Amino acid sequence: MKKVFCLVCFLIFSQPLLAASDAEIESAVQWLEVIDSGEYEESWNLTGSLFQDQLSASQWVQALVQVRQPLGDIKSREVSSSSSASSLPGAPDGEYIVITYASNFENESNATETVTLRQEDEEWRPVGYFVQ
Repeated sequence: MKKVFCLVCFLIFSQPLLAASDAEIESAVQWLEVIDSGEYEESWNLTGSLFQDQLSASQWVQALVQVRQPLGDIKSREVSSSSSASSLPGAPDGEYIVITYASNFENESNATETVTLRQEDEEWRPVGYFVQ
């Protein structure tokens, strides 16, 4: 399982350039809402190819069951920062957006969620998720 989260961890560090737009933030929120509803396999289907090439749907579901599910229902989520980058450590060059949320869950009141998006075919697709 550490390997699974190492993949998503390397995607959360970037060199800030510009803040995310409302559309990019909304894209991340919509994806998080799929996770919030427990549709873990569907959330994998919505990720970018970089994510899917490194992690199977069943590995992703297993990771979320172990890490995200115990947090309980989401109570609130607010953007705390966002940045863009053209390169990230260990990832191919491209256009990335990293969005960090201050999140409150039923069983964890002070969590931080980080979603990394990558532009693919003119769409912003999730390629990383980390919660602590």
